[in-house]
Formats: sequence, C-alpha cells, structure tokens
Amino acid sequence: MGKTILCEDITDGMILEHPILNKFGQTILPGNASLQTKHAGLLKTWGVRTVVVKDETQNETSVEVNEEVRLLVLEQLRHIVLWKPEHEFEHELFQMAFRTRARAIVLSTKR
Repeated sequence: MGKTILCEDITDGMILEHPILNKFGQTILPGNASLQTKHAGLLKTWGVRTVVVKDETQNETSVEVNEEVRLLVLEQLRHIVLWKPEHEFEHELFQMAFRTRARAIVLSTKR
C-alpha cells in the first residue's frame, strides 16, 4: 500500500506505486519507476497534482536470480512482450516485468 504525496514533494529515488496515465490512457510514467525531482514539472504539465509512491517501510524482499532463472524469464517475456524496448520508460517497464516474474519463480521454488 503506497502513500499519496503532492508532486512538489517528490524526491529522488521515490518509487511509483502505480503507472501515471494521461487523459488518453497513455502512460506518462510506468509503475515502479524511480522518480526524480525533475518529474514534478513533467507531471504538473500533464495536470497531475499528486502521485502514489511506495511506502519505504514496506520494501519487497529481494531475491537472487541465477542464470537459469534469468534465461527462463527472458524466454517467457519474449512470448508476452511483442515489441523491443527502445525508450527509457519502455526499458523500465521491461525490467519491472522481468523482476516481477523472476521473483515469482524464485519464491515459488523455495516453498
């Protein structure tokens, strides 16, 4: 569960809880994006006044991803993500999908 803050209160390193969409449904910033203070101006331009950021007290448990899991996740994503990331936000989105899948695989094998 994240916390809602004003855009002017964004500090470097805060993580978005949910993606921010414009009125056309296009992604301005993807969920899990690492925010920087410069994003406040971009968001204000789009009329966004508040954002929901991850609560730092509820950090996800990090997992170690071995080569076998890495290759498995990349193969799975090739069948789901039918485009090649070209821009910074697309790379962030792909990395978010990679981390989510890898974490699920690693945690399921530990049970």
